[in-house]
Amino acid sequence: MKTKHKAKGVFRFLKWSALTLVVLIGLITSYMMHPQFGKRPSGERLKRIQQSKQFKDGKFRNNSPTPQLTQSWTVAFSDYFFKRSAETSPKHKIPSVPVDWDSLLPNPMVWSGWGTPPICYVQTGKLSLSIQY
Repeated sequence: MKTKHKAKGVFRFLKWSALTLVVLIGLITSYMMHPQFGKRPSGERLKRIQQSKQFKDGKFRNNSPTPQLTQSWTVAFSDYFFKRSAETSPKHKIPSVPVDWDSLLPNPMVWSGWGTPPICYVQTGKLSLSIQY
């Protein structure tokens, strides 16, 4: 009797998981069809595209071959995970400018830029925060 109940529970879980997956795929697909993501060229734009030298057989063609993988995926995988690169540190000193925190405004907010990980330094009154997001 217990195995029947467990089988029903597993079947119910699989059914709801599949339904959730189908709904999620449907929502993502309908979202990606929004005009903000572009549309097929038509009219004057299509004519201009078709007159391009790279447009052949209904597609743009590169002048030189551009493979997505220059080696087999197994070699790429093993190189990525197991080979050590000689270029792991810079060959010369990277210039930097030290920040004089005292010369900043009374309530400074400093962003470290596009570095990884991004860090934001905020100081208000006696509270100083360094936020990594």
